Amino acid sequence: MKLTIQRISTLTPQDRLDLAKVWPQQDIAQLEASLSEAQRLYAARFNDRLLGRCGWRFAARWARLRSWKCVKSRGGAA
Repeated sequence: MKLTIQRISTLTPQDRLDLAKVWPQQDIAQLEASLSEAQRLYAARFNDRLLGRCGWRFAARWARLRSWKCVKSRGGAA
């Protein structure tokens, strides 16, 4: 089983559920509507489930990490 980091451009129903758990304060519909070449979402996928995410904002000569989050392990580390 491998962990895959991938760019998410459209969300499946399962992706929406997983992101709501990883990112509870985010309006998922608003996030999905904002995805573009300038506003990108990358997520870690394991066994077809999203386990973490990071958002990037891109401009002509720079990129900025907007936010990131991983699910917590049982030991409490993020």
